[in-house]
Amino acid sequence: CVALIASYAHKIISKKLRWKAFNNSLNQLVNKLNEQVKLSASKQAGMRNIQSDIGAAFASNFPLSLPKMAFDHSERAFLSEAVCFLLLSSIVARKGSNVRANAINIGLDRTCIEKLWTFSSDSKMKSHFSHFLERKLGDAPPSTSNLSLVFTSSKILSFSTLLLLYVKDSKASAQDIADSLNKHLSDLGVDENDLILEYSVTAIISNLVASSDVLGSLNTTICTLTEDGVANHVKLTKRCTKIVLSISMWLSLIFHGAKFIIENCSDGIKLGNHFKGLEKAIMKLESSGTALLAVKSLIKGLEVISQVSMPNDFDCIESAFRSCLGGILSAISLAKDCKVRLQSADNDATVAWNEGFFEYRTFLKTILPPTSIGCTEMRRKLSYHQSGGICTVLASFCMLPEPNILEDVFDTFNLHNKNIPNDDKILLRQMAVSFSMELARIGRHHDVHSKNIVWQQ
Repeated sequence: CVALIASYAHKIISKKLRWKAFNNSLNQLVNKLNEQVKLSASKQAGMRNIQSDIGAAFASNFPLSLPKMAFDHSERAFLSEAVCFLLLSSIVARKGSNVRANAINIGLDRTCIEKLWTFSSDSKMKSHFSHFLERKLGDAPPSTSNLSLVFTSSKILSFSTLLLLYVKDSKASAQDIADSLNKHLSDLGVDENDLILEYSVTAIISNLVASSDVLGSLNTTICTLTEDGVANHVKLTKRCTKIVLSISMWLSLIFHGAKFIIENCSDGIKLGNHFKGLEKAIMKLESSGTALLAVKSLIKGLEVISQVSMPNDFDCIESAFRSCLGGILSAISLAKDCKVRLQSADNDATVAWNEGFFEYRTFLKTILPPTSIGCTEMRRKLSYHQSGGICTVLASFCMLPEPNILEDVFDTFNLHNKNIPNDDKILLRQMAVSFSMELARIGRHHDVHSKNIVWQQ
């Protein structure tokens, strides 16, 4: 059934009546499958795992490479993914159709993104997401414990968001990129809602926080397990770590793609209406605080990853740690470009970004020497292996026009502490030099405030 839909959607639908018939049939199938999703949710105790990757059947329909499935699906996650990809297939059919746009009543707009989220989440995930979308204070309500549903939801929303940001030829001229992207957005039926990216990215962030919470809970329970339960616990921990890795990687790709588009919005480039709408949506990621929310959530990801106790799977832990660092770097780079383009100096936003910087500094103090209470060997190993990435992210905060960052940033490295062992002191001095060189490199391309402080240090 899936293969038939994927094949038919790939063809050019030339008549309005054929499009209407296809769309009606597809909607009936989507609704029927969604009923099966609800049915499987009502009997969670008997959920079976499914090894098939439903997304592979749709791969030829999309210009992007689909993310690979990291592990077996639960039955609900499998059916949810099928529903979402069937819905997206109608978007692709629209793109290939030569029927007039106003005759087609579906597109990759805010309504479609909301449907994808509805189909791929449960009630706990929705409540957790609302907390972040509405920027409520305090702790968010607990999300779902269905990790495969969290992964599937993140995969669908990340793919849909990257489809909005898709650039066919990144080496073309700025004008050609703008024209090509404007046509791509028009073919997909994207509306000019400037909240579309904020909605999808916030949902992905919500899932990142949810998976980090599960991982943090696993970190605190391993000491209380019996010997029989340790193997299963390690397997679940590794699975959760891979989910954090995947979501942080997708966030990094989204912010990187958004930054590339903003960089091509230079003066003198003629922009179409759809491109202008996407530009506003990208700017909204910074002005609404979504980019900062991503940074804080990724810092939380770093914290729980550094506490994982899997000495035999260091590569998995290190990859997740590195992916979170990359996500933070991409989010800060996008925020910096948006601030420059808007040429704004919002005091509230300044305070918020300072908070993000100090959260990162606080985290670094838990993994950098000298060894503090709770600093495990895993944390020390991560700080050694990922020292370059750690320093690059620290330097990237200095790209933002925020006060009180460079003035005390070198305190992070404890250079004046005489009680540090020699080996630790050498590592800290090397990291301070690495940070200085990275800051100097950034200073050649960006307006870094108080550059002279670097050379004085």
